[in-house]
Formats: sequence, C-alpha cells, structure tokens
Amino acid sequence: MSNPIPSPDGRTLAVPLAGGKIEEVSGLIDLKAPLPQRSVQYLPRFDETRGFGVAAWSPDGKKLVGALATATTYEEGVVIYSLESKKYERLSATGFPIAWLPDGRRVLYRDKNSLMTVDVETKKTQTVLDKIGADIGNLDLARDGRNLLAVRTDIQSDIWMLGPPEPTPSTP
Repeated sequence: MSNPIPSPDGRTLAVPLAGGKIEEVSGLIDLKAPLPQRSVQYLPRFDETRGFGVAAWSPDGKKLVGALATATTYEEGVVIYSLESKKYERLSATGFPIAWLPDGRRVLYRDKNSLMTVDVETKKTQTVLDKIGADIGNLDLARDGRNLLAVRTDIQSDIWMLGPPEPTPSTP
C-alpha cells in the first residue's frame, strides 16, 4: 500500500496497492468499522486486463479519479469511478490525473509537459500551464485548489562519508 487517500468526510481510505494483480490495484478501507474487521474492499476491474489505480477523491466523496493499470504498469488516460453506479468513465486518453478541483466539475492532470483540466460532464480539456519542466516529478493540489506542490528531480547529489571520530590526545 502506498499513499492512502482519505475521503473528504474522513470515513474511508482509498488505497493504491502494488500487488501485481489487476484485481487488487486499488481498494477502499471503511474506517468506521472496528479495527479487527477492517479490510480492503477492492475496486472492480475496468476490463479483463486492466484495473483502476486511484489518485484522488471528488470533493463530494461520490467518485474517484485515477488511471488504468495492468499488472505491471499504469496507462495514460484520466478515468473516473462512480461509487454510486459502480461504473467507470474515461475522460481522456492521455495524461495522468493529479487531483479533483474544488468545484467538483474538473480534474487536474498532467499530459507530458503540460498541466491540463478536463471537465467531467463535457470532457472538454483546457491547458492550465504550458511547460512545467521535465524535471518536475510528483504534483499535488491543495484541497482549496489554490496551491500546487511540485517535487523537482535533480540528478546532482552530494555524498557524505561518516566514520568513527578521529582520535584526539584526550581519547585512547
């Protein structure tokens, strides 16, 4: 399990899982259940060969956004899953979802080197930022939708060597 995502009401965790089985790509944990009875309820597969990798909750907690996943990798495209209808809907064929915007109508996603939004109802896309930089790795949107956290990857690094302290005249 990596980076569990709490629902807006805090009662459920959406958990992206890395189990290697498409039936177990993502699941939900009911936090209202007593601790010994808590278990992962896996989300259904998208189709015979792909599961759903959850990325974020909708603000109303009724839908999840994510990407399709095979047993070994994620595929490009923004997909939503309705918890009420138990159905998937593909919003775009490219990009990777980041977050649902607070208006509940649009999803923010990354498409190559651009930040985009897609309207959940019309599926119309709009560019938010043209060039975010190839060295930008992970992105996350604050709940209020006003700030975007970007993690930059840097190939430069420092190596530190640690060892025992040097002997001094006062130590044997």
